[in-house]
Amino acid sequence: MNGTLENCEKFNKEEKDPEYEEFRCRSLRVNGEVRDGVCQCKPNWKGPICNEYHGCEEGQSLYGSVCTNNVCQHGGSLAVGKKLIECICPVPWDGRNCERLACWRKTDHGAEKRFRNAGDKCVCSNYYKGESCDEIISCLNGGTLDGSRCKCPGTIFIK
Repeated sequence: MNGTLENCEKFNKEEKDPEYEEFRCRSLRVNGEVRDGVCQCKPNWKGPICNEYHGCEEGQSLYGSVCTNNVCQHGGSLAVGKKLIECICPVPWDGRNCERLACWRKTDHGAEKRFRNAGDKCVCSNYYKGESCDEIISCLNGGTLDGSRCKCPGTIFIK
């Protein structure tokens, strides 16, 4: 180490090297430690980066260093990062505390088509209708509805 940057040689070491494993554990795990030469989550910590605490009683989550009542709704679990506390929400829930439905769908072209959240249900945004909010009811910016597409001034079609 030269005082400012990590020595690049650490990245060239074999994966079984103890120094490499220690470096990898410090860099990639929030609450990880090297045991028996392998980076593992500390006791009661789980998840891909060891940021989900599972040492509190049912209905509680770790906040700071104390188990408190879980603020995550709909079965969400609290995850602790280095500077941030957030809920990991089960599908289909979303929001800081898993308090709202995740209202989005993928289109045939891979783009997201947003829905508005109405508490415990999703509703189509102003310009769409239908079960999957895929039927256009009006176009923006002077466009005209042509079948199931908006025809924009200048003849470009956008679905």
